[in-house]
Amino acid sequence: MSKFIFFRTPKPKGFHYKPLYYNERKERIEQLKKELDSEKINQDKLNREELRIRLNSNFKRLRNTRSSPTSGQNIRLLVILFALIALFWYLMKPILSYN
Repeated sequence: MSKFIFFRTPKPKGFHYKPLYYNERKERIEQLKKELDSEKINQDKLNREELRIRLNSNFKRLRNTRSSPTSGQNIRLLVILFALIALFWYLMKPILSYN
């Protein structure tokens, strides 16, 4: 008679894949790609650091020049305000002088 086992399940067979051949060229290409990627990452880090330094110096320079407003902007603002006041006075003169 055979044994009946209801509560124990058999283990599945393992899968072991062995490649048929070794492609040395492919391995060398993958290694070169990894090296290039690591060099690229290092170069990106250097570029970021250089960019950060340049941006900081530019921001400092801009902060120093923007602290004093330029006279050209002030003159332009005064001319625009004068033109608006003159236009308002020109349009309101007939209404104000009517009374």
